[in-house]
Amino acid sequence: MTRVVDAQGRLLEVLLERASFITGPELAAVLGVSAKSVYRMVVDLNHDDAIIESRRGRGYRLDREAYLRRLSSGEGRPEGSVTPPERRRRILRELLDAARGVPGEDLERGHFISDSQVRADLKEIDQLLAPYALKVRQRSGRYVVVGREAAIRSVLADLLRDGAPEVTHPGPGSSLQAADMEFARGEVAFITGRLGAVLPPPYDLNLATHLYVLIARTRAGARSDAAPGPTPSGDAGRQRRYWEVAAEVRGHVERHLGRPLPDGETDHIYAYIASSRLDPTAPVPAPAADEASRVVGELVAQMSRAQGVRFGTQRLLTDLARHVRPMLNRLRFGLYVTNPVLPQLASSYPALLADLTLATAQVGRDFGLPEVPADEVGFMALYFARELELCATPVSALMACSSGVGTSELLRAKAARFFPEISVVGVVGASQVAAALASEPSIDLVITTVGIPDPVTVPVVLVDAMFSPESQDRVRATLRRLG
Repeated sequence: MTRVVDAQGRLLEVLLERASFITGPELAAVLGVSAKSVYRMVVDLNHDDAIIESRRGRGYRLDREAYLRRLSSGEGRPEGSVTPPERRRRILRELLDAARGVPGEDLERGHFISDSQVRADLKEIDQLLAPYALKVRQRSGRYVVVGREAAIRSVLADLLRDGAPEVTHPGPGSSLQAADMEFARGEVAFITGRLGAVLPPPYDLNLATHLYVLIARTRAGARSDAAPGPTPSGDAGRQRRYWEVAAEVRGHVERHLGRPLPDGETDHIYAYIASSRLDPTAPVPAPAADEASRVVGELVAQMSRAQGVRFGTQRLLTDLARHVRPMLNRLRFGLYVTNPVLPQLASSYPALLADLTLATAQVGRDFGLPEVPADEVGFMALYFARELELCATPVSALMACSSGVGTSELLRAKAARFFPEISVVGVVGASQVAAALASEPSIDLVITTVGIPDPVTVPVVLVDAMFSPESQDRVRATLRRLG
């Protein structure tokens, strides 16, 4: 599902996915911007109160409590500071908050723009809404978003998770009040307490945002168009427990709003619970060979063949099944997640991601699953990439130069910096290479600044004394050939 995001929204997405600090250069690489741009975005996002922690040497981390407080805040920025994209997001937010539509003159007066500018903005908003199968239409002088209620809620939830100030600070009259957010957060705590589990990020925020949006749209007069959902994947007893908790939460929401909700709202709440990763607070027996474990087993088998690596560690099987179990429910309920590190993953592990995409498609056909989005494939790829890094065998290399000292020691230091997968087993002179290889048959590679006088049986990479980028490229190409 396409997300309504800007650069700051993408930055927040990355931070929401991580509980720990991430350095500025890492953030810059993920977002495709400079480290200075990251710094400027953090300063801007912290304009009123700090929602992003910054620590020297460690980087940035989202203060989740402060972020949720901002979502429920009614304070906005001065009107003069609003850019056209920000204004359009504000207008979109107003339309989403008003189930019966917003009069055109209210948009003109509220944003100090002409009727023609309102129409131009609404055309841009239509493009943002197109991936959600939603449109803005004029009815009796009012502009209203038309389409399925579930899609409207998805847009509003995405806008809120993106955290842009012009969206999360809607101003007076908004149906999203601080009390509603506090209530939603309390319900997430109730759910985890009832189920004896921890809800890790970003699932905790996703669930709180869903309840928050449910309350907002109900206050605005919208009604759910949810039909009874499909049977979810997983243990029947566990799913029944999820349903019971969802029904309790629906009752709490009804009391909070002072009005009844359609039966379909229980389906919505249940879908989010069943599609979230719930980590038990106490040890529980591993589930029997359910659908998720069978899917994981087949994925691991196909990836082992494709990559030529034995991926079947118990660590991978357990952790991947824990991720896939709620993922199968997300697929069946049509719930989407965005993977903020997918571009970086595609750059760092292109072959792994390509193989997993093919394997996932084949396993999906074998098990009759809905199409698995690229974002979900990317999340699974992280587990396989972790195994590659943990199980990688270092490449043993011998360093050589004309004297065996000085230059080779510099090369050793630079190799450690640029190629952590290389283990330098020794530094010798060029004339000593053959003897060193004979005494150390485990050596995979020779890196040298001079020609080797004797024939050798392992690859030899000729580099310059300063280990220039061109030299690094030659080493990198040889490592790829070594596999």
